[in-house]
Amino acid sequence: LSSVLVRPYFSFIFAGLTILELNLLALSAGLLPQPIPFFAFIFLALLSWLSSSAMEAAIKDLRELNLELDLRVAERTQDLLEANTQLQREIIEREQAEETVRQYADIVNTMQVGMYIIRACNLQDINCLRIAAANPAALVFSGTSIEESIGQPIRKAGSIFSAKNFAQKCLAVIETGTPDKIESLIKNSKGELMEAYDIKIFWLTQDSAGVLFENILEKKLAEEQLRLFNTQLEERVKQRTIELEAANKELEAFSYTVSHDLRSPLRAIGGYSHILLNDFAEDLSAPARSFLDNIIAGTNQMSALIDGLLTFSRTSRAEIHRQAVDTNAIAAEAWQAILAESPRQPIDFQCADLPPCRADRTLLRQVFVNLLSNAVKYSRNSNPAKIEINWSQQGKEIVYFVRDNGAGFDMKYSNKLFGVFQRLHHADEFEGTGIGLATSQRIVNRHGGKIWAESERGKGTTFYFTIGSTTHPGKKPPC
Repeated sequence: LSSVLVRPYFSFIFAGLTILELNLLALSAGLLPQPIPFFAFIFLALLSWLSSSAMEAAIKDLRELNLELDLRVAERTQDLLEANTQLQREIIEREQAEETVRQYADIVNTMQVGMYIIRACNLQDINCLRIAAANPAALVFSGTSIEESIGQPIRKAGSIFSAKNFAQKCLAVIETGTPDKIESLIKNSKGELMEAYDIKIFWLTQDSAGVLFENILEKKLAEEQLRLFNTQLEERVKQRTIELEAANKELEAFSYTVSHDLRSPLRAIGGYSHILLNDFAEDLSAPARSFLDNIIAGTNQMSALIDGLLTFSRTSRAEIHRQAVDTNAIAAEAWQAILAESPRQPIDFQCADLPPCRADRTLLRQVFVNLLSNAVKYSRNSNPAKIEINWSQQGKEIVYFVRDNGAGFDMKYSNKLFGVFQRLHHADEFEGTGIGLATSQRIVNRHGGKIWAESERGKGTTFYFTIGSTTHPGKKPPC
């Protein structure tokens, strides 16, 4: 029986055999005593059944334990992986932060602007401010070493922080977090500017602030020189204005003299010449009559020159009264004035529907009169003479132009076209004073516009001009 009782242990060892199977194996091998009682077989069978049930339960528990252990191992492995990932991330972030700090340190150490870190041990005491750090530029400005600066009062930084209320402003920035700035100007006993600094204060921690400062002495000296120059320039402008006003008064007096004093002798010369020619023609020889004709022509030319100069002077000094102008009406009035002077010349005249503009009506009329007069004069040998007034648009500008098919001129002389008394044709070909185009240019320039010409000898001329301020035409240009 004792052998039976120990067999459950061995049956577990021998390849999972049940106790009944193991005892039958032992019986067949002659290892058990003979004969075996019947109750022993019953006992062995019962014991085998009980042993098998325990074994299955143990195996089940073992499997559950193994499964739980696997789950715990997997969970712990996942925790370790996440911890390792987080650690790697923190390492990378730390390295990046350290690299950023190094870069900022390089910037601070190499920049030309001085920087101090000021620490306050007591926010109620302006004498407690100490230097906590400084960059090389700040040490160059103060003329001290880093060892001589750290932990020292801010007055050790030299005259940089001698500005009024600097300490109070530092404490206020530390306490409120609101940045501030100061312009520190240091002068000698003579009032001459010796040092100048632009200082900016910004919050760092609850007991410290950063201070950036820059030497602006050259800038301030330049500003002072500019201020003195502007003052001198204003004085010179005032003086020049006074001189110009005096010159304008003299010009007005000259204009009055020209219009009255010079005209009187001209009228006398012309009048007496006409009397001699008309009343004493029979007593005069042919050369004498020719001389009188030349005298009368000269007085007429001189009178025209005086009129032109007076007109040119008035257009230079007259105040411009801008208003909305019907350009079509202005062109029609100018053309009627030209026809009144040369009614016999056959002319093919065309005028397009011109857009309005804002200009001085009287002065703009003078421009059209001058340009149309030129066109009529220089196209009188053309058969038929053709004159056209039209317009075009260049970007946002309206360009008016007067075109003729007259004599034209060589464009290489165009730089002389608008000069006073400048003429591109001989007087025996075409009469004139050389003042009309100069007057037109002066009027256009005073309106903020421009005037120019395009021409070819024998094929006519086109004069273009802008007024500087035109209203939207509301129509497309015909050309």
